[in-house]
This record gives sequence, C-alpha cells and structure tokens, in this order.
Amino acid sequence: ADLPSPTVQAPRGLDSELIRRLQEVAQHHGGKVPLHGRLFAQWLHHAFPRECPYPAKSGTTKPLIANDWLEGTAEFFEGVQAGGAAAQESRNEEAQVAGHHARTTDLADNGDDEMGDIIPWDIDEELVVSYRRPSLAHELRVVFFALSFIGLAFAVTGMVMRFATVGFQALRNQGCKAIS
Repeated sequence: ADLPSPTVQAPRGLDSELIRRLQEVAQHHGGKVPLHGRLFAQWLHHAFPRECPYPAKSGTTKPLIANDWLEGTAEFFEGVQAGGAAAQESRNEEAQVAGHHARTTDLADNGDDEMGDIIPWDIDEELVVSYRRPSLAHELRVVFFALSFIGLAFAVTGMVMRFATVGFQALRNQGCKAIS
C-alpha cells in the first residue's frame, strides 16, 4: 500500500479482497508467497492493473512476432471500415475486456468491499522453479561420493609420493655408483 506507481499514488488503502487473496497465496505455499509464481503475478495485476499484465497460464496464449501482430490488426481495421458483423463482434469483445480492466482498476483504487466478488481469480499456480528438499538417501549418497573422492585423492597423492621416493633413492644409488 506504500508503494507508488506512475498511475497509483501512495499511500493508499488496499481492498480487503486483495489482502485476502494475498493471504490465500501464502496459505497455498505454507505461509510464504513465492515472488516468481503466477498467483503473486495475478495479485500484482489486480493491485496495479495498469503496470502489471495479467499472467496467463502456460500454453493458453499464442505469442506473435511484430509482423504477425501488425497483419492481424490491419485485418481488424479493414473489417471495422467495412462495418461487417465480425467487426461488431470484435468491438463487443474489446468492450468486455475494457470493462473487466475498468472494474479491476476501480477495485484496486477504492478501499471498500462492494466490488470484492468482481476480481477474477484463477487459483492455478505455476512456479518458475520448484524446490523440493532432497531425501535422506540422496544426501547420504552425496556424502558417500564426497568421502570417496577425498579418499581417492589421498590414495593418488600417497602413490605419487611413494613413486617419487623410490625414484629419488634409485637416482641417489646410481649417483653414488658413478662417483666410486
């Protein structure tokens, strides 16, 4: 509530529905809110609708490169100029999307609970990374391999020292024979 943005002045009062949703996210993750999860991004979208895009679920959107998007918008505007039924349907869809954003914007900006049920909320979580505590067997394997590596290093070092000692003794013995 104390974080300003270009479109939201601070301090402001967060809607109790937004606070409840954030508590739900924390409850879903054992008391912590993962910052890189889809649910927190969704909460940020409702708290700052003009700054944070809605986090679509993986596989539900079709990203376009700039040229494809331009072609699609050119077709849309050609249809609008022609005044066809498809153009009217597209305008209706855009009005519904704009209405959704206006309702969430109003909800994020005012502090009352009148519109608390309007927030569209999808409880499906997607985390960028997941962390699982390693099992005891895995940790024991890691310790075993570490100790084996250290033992192997000592064994190789001992062998090198032994060969070096034998080699120096042989050189010393040859050197003594050469002098006599």
